[in-house]
Amino acid sequence: MFDLVHKSENHGTRNFQAVGRLTHSTMSSHESFDEFLKDNLDQSVIVDLERLEIIDSTGIGWLLKKNREFSDNGGRLVLHSLQPNVAKVFGMMKLGAVLTVVDSENAANDLIANSGVEQ
Repeated sequence: MFDLVHKSENHGTRNFQAVGRLTHSTMSSHESFDEFLKDNLDQSVIVDLERLEIIDSTGIGWLLKKNREFSDNGGRLVLHSLQPNVAKVFGMMKLGAVLTVVDSENAANDLIANSGVEQ
């Protein structure tokens, strides 16, 4: 199972919690998130990965695609609070060079506040 739960909105920045497994077998679970985002790609979105248990290559591909869509439209995707096993995958694949990953929600909010991206 995979779910993205809308946690809050602060000054136009939307905060989500990723829960479960972001894998090939759970990809249909994120369609409502895709639908929601299609008109909001010029804004900032923060995703808390603290409850993301597992990510595979399909999940990484999806995150990379979403990151590109935000970037291409003037928005920003910021990820934070990676579980150790997810952080290990991100590190092995050097995803920090492409994705914006910070340690905490506070760090994500500070980054957005200081980035000049529309909120």
